This record gives sequence, structure tokens and C-alpha cells, in this order.
Amino acid sequence: MEVPASTFLPVLLSDEALIEFRVEKSPSYINLDESYVYMKVQVLLNVDGQLKKMDKNESLAISTINNFAYSLWSNIELYVNDEKVTSEQVTYPWMSYVHNLTKMSADEREVVLQDVIWFKDTPYLLENANNQGFMKRPAMIKESKKAELFYPLLLDFGKLGKPLPPQTELSLRFIPGDVSSCLLHDVSDLTPPIRIIDAKLYVQ
Repeated sequence: MEVPASTFLPVLLSDEALIEFRVEKSPSYINLDESYVYMKVQVLLNVDGQLKKMDKNESLAISTINNFAYSLWSNIELYVNDEKVTSEQVTYPWMSYVHNLTKMSADEREVVLQDVIWFKDTPYLLENANNQGFMKRPAMIKESKKAELFYPLLLDFGKLGKPLPPQTELSLRFIPGDVSSCLLHDVSDLTPPIRIIDAKLYVQ
């Protein structure tokens, strides 16, 4: 996949708070529909208040949900010239899931969407050793390895079909979702933290 030319680092980066990117008076047109996000994340364990890396056995017991990269965020708030143009609805994970499910074939999803950690679940076997998706996804985060995610923004505003003119200022605020809803595990009383190590916005 070709990476757009303009790269922006976050002005705010936090594991538990929002992540914010700003584009200050772009010198050229902006096409949000062809803009992408890169993130490097790490799943750790919280044991008695102390963070630690997963060992091999713990790695086998913890998996991500499907469409993991998009599920990290409850919403992405977009501001154009300081005016908010997105709603307050926290449906971003569901919207992106439906988009990926309906706009690509099954074969395309298995290849293109590996960068968002998409592996199809076996119906009715969500947290089960016979669930093929559940058994594949732990490899992406095992032993707290740093998973690299790369994905398009999928914002409704970007679907308008017209690029934003030069000198437009943008702010994108990634609102974190519920960590417990992003991971599947059978470890009692355990909520593995998800650490955001790095983030970049690639704007076309």
C-alpha cells in the first residue's frame, strides 16, 4: 500500500486519554478518504497493580477481538477550522466493522486487513479453542510483542467526494474505547492494559 506523502505526529499521545493530531494550514488539498493512521501498540498484564509482559502461557489465553485496530476507539472527532463536523455517537468500531465486512470479499479481508488484526471468528465459538480467528490473533500480540497497525481513517466526512482546500486546519481526536471490549481472555479478574507506543497520521 502506498503511503501518502505528508506525515504528522500527535500533539497528544496517551495510553488512557485521547490521541490528537493537528494539521496546521495545509499548503495543498487534503483527501481524508485516502489518509491513514499508523500505530504501534503493546498488550501488557496488570498483576497486583504492576505492569508486566505476557509469558508464553498467558499469550495463549489472551486474544484480540476481530477488527482490533478500529475497536481501540469509540469515536474519532474531526474539527475543520475549529468547527466540529462529526457526531457524538460512539459507533466508530461498529461502522468500521460493517464497512470492512461489506466492502471487501472474504479473501480480500484475510489479506488486506491483517494490519488491523482481522481474522474471521468461527460462529458461536467466540472465546473457544475451536474458533480459528481467536487462535490466530494471539500471534499478533504474544509475549507483549509490539503490534504495528496501519489503516484508513474511514470517516463519513471523507466520503463527500471533494478534497478540502489549501490552508484548511484540521484536528483529529481519537477517543479511546473500553479496553476490556478489545480483548478476549479467560483469565479471571484481569484487564490487560493496551499501551500506545507510537502513532502517525499520513495525509494525502
